Amino acid sequence: MIMDGLIIIDKKQDVSSAFAVRRFAKEFKIKKAGHAGTLDPMATGVLISGVGKGTKILRFMESMDKVYVAEIQLGITTDTDDAEGSILEELPVPDLTVQIIQSTLERFVGSQKQRPPAFSAIKINGKRSYAMARKGEAVELSLRDITVYGIDFLGYDPTAKKISIRVKCSKGTYIRSLAKDIGAVLTCGAHLTGLRRESIGRFDLSRSLTYPSELTIEMVEKALIPISEALAFLPTYEVDEADAVALYGGKQVPLKNISESAEDVFVKMVNGNAVCIASVENENGFSYLLPKRMLYEFKK
Repeated sequence: MIMDGLIIIDKKQDVSSAFAVRRFAKEFKIKKAGHAGTLDPMATGVLISGVGKGTKILRFMESMDKVYVAEIQLGITTDTDDAEGSILEELPVPDLTVQIIQSTLERFVGSQKQRPPAFSAIKINGKRSYAMARKGEAVELSLRDITVYGIDFLGYDPTAKKISIRVKCSKGTYIRSLAKDIGAVLTCGAHLTGLRRESIGRFDLSRSLTYPSELTIEMVEKALIPISEALAFLPTYEVDEADAVALYGGKQVPLKNISESAEDVFVKMVNGNAVCIASVENENGFSYLLPKRMLYEFKK
């Protein structure tokens, strides 16, 4: 029986993240499922799916750094900045050396402002940007703060005019926009032709299940990451049942022996049951826990 936790799906190409998770949940009779960090249909790789109470911790997964392998086609721009869009312009590609490409890539490492693509799920006055763009409406999204921690140059095919790179980046980074911006610096334009997400935080392809594909219930149960393990990246604090009940009621619980710099804390009972994710608050020299997301239900 599938319980609460996370399943790491290696999403196949040409299916949406939402479709993959819905189909997965239906196939294995999972009543509640969701996902963190949407992948475009063209992209493959790590998709974190929460099942049962695992859906309650998904938003804490989305802020993690991500690693992608991307293929960039030089000389062609599209309206979506990837291969699924319509061609806007074709430009000659200059003679490029490894040194030129690497020096260009280095310009995109670090904290920076990035403009998301018009064809994205970002909302403008309650409307999805991609819906507006498909109708021909002018869309220019605001610049966003992102960080690219590193770009590894994996190769260049001078015949196909394609660059392969590995990118480690922060939440909110659009690799499509990165591809477009790299092409602009190289003066020939570019768009994304391939994308594979290798990891989100410490969740990578080593524990993933390829989906859609033939899976058994035993394979899924074996791949399930329990909530306590999924939240191991957070500081952990143990409470007794009385404090757990207080947190369930939305009350503050005094704490000891934990860093006051901690922002979120995973709270569990001595018996190992997950209680909640709580914030560490400090007031008048006292530190206490304030519940943010309950993970346990006490029967009345």
